[in-house]
Amino acid sequence: MIGYYVINLARSVERYRSFAALAAVAGLEVERVDAVDGKAATQDGWDGLDLDRFRRFNGREPLPGEYGCYFSHIKAMRTFLDSGYSSAVIMEDDAEPHAAVGPFASALDDRFSAQRLLVRLTSHRLQLFEAFDRPLDGGPRVGQCWLGPTGSGSAYWLTRSAAATLVERMVPVYCPFDVMQERSWETGVRFCQVKPNLMPVPRPPDSTIAASGPTYAVKYPPYRRLPTYWTRTAQFFRRLAACARTRGI
Repeated sequence: MIGYYVINLARSVERYRSFAALAAVAGLEVERVDAVDGKAATQDGWDGLDLDRFRRFNGREPLPGEYGCYFSHIKAMRTFLDSGYSSAVIMEDDAEPHAAVGPFASALDDRFSAQRLLVRLTSHRLQLFEAFDRPLDGGPRVGQCWLGPTGSGSAYWLTRSAAATLVERMVPVYCPFDVMQERSWETGVRFCQVKPNLMPVPRPPDSTIAASGPTYAVKYPPYRRLPTYWTRTAQFFRRLAACARTRGI
């Protein structure tokens, strides 16, 4: 039992129609999740944001689209948890579903629905990808990247226990959603990827969810980014340690 969800801003009517048409051809029955519009409030009104930690971790100010994207995905996961599905595929409306998505998600559900697991279905970069020894029939290989962040949270499969854990542990916000999604050492949710990508990587600025408001993040001067450099170095080694501990599913 798999639920398919698409995150879509209310004003992006044509985008939803286009996505729904592709999903119908692919044989997927999708449920629309009304996206959170990050530019609907000022930074002071962004509940659930740890602004000081975000600045230290990223060396810049958060963008309205990042905030909206993050809480849109939290909302989609909560919608999934309110259902009776054992797992779900959550997509943004710039993803391109096709006929291979359903069978691949079913294979994941059959084998791994009891695990606290998230499998990203598309990534911008697959750096030092290590495929696991349990390939799924007719689909891409599932594995992990030793280097990251790898970018793009536009489409992923996850289990109920993974969604419940992420909803609890991903707030307060201190980094973009796609970065936090990979941080299994922080969230406690096993994070995997596929190679090749199951769906095409969306090309910016296609996403209206992540592109609400300014789309270019201006970094602080180097002297103000010293805490960021230290944090990134520490996270590099934590990622390597996490990959070394989990070399299979």
